[in-house]
Amino acid sequence: MAPEPPSRALAAAIRKTQASAYAKPPATAKPLTAAMLATEVSPRSLREMKREIWNAQFQGLGEAIEAANLDMTGSFASADFKEGVAHYRQKRPAAFTGR
Repeated sequence: MAPEPPSRALAAAIRKTQASAYAKPPATAKPLTAAMLATEVSPRSLREMKREIWNAQFQGLGEAIEAANLDMTGSFASADFKEGVAHYRQKRPAAFTGR
């Protein structure tokens, strides 16, 4: 089965996030730490999130969402996205490059 186009996958992720935004985290949830971010999150993703958070303070909600949605296209095409999927499926540590 072919993967969903980014627009469908993004819409599904947004719906899932909205549905669980107020849910209590499971007891097994790991706290978000600098060490976890350094080892489990792509440097490219961190860079994009920091930029979006900074820019969002100068944007309206609609503009911030539109900008984030546009950024997703580049993210899906990045080497780090491909590595993220591969390391998850192969159950191995990630080797992100920041590209």
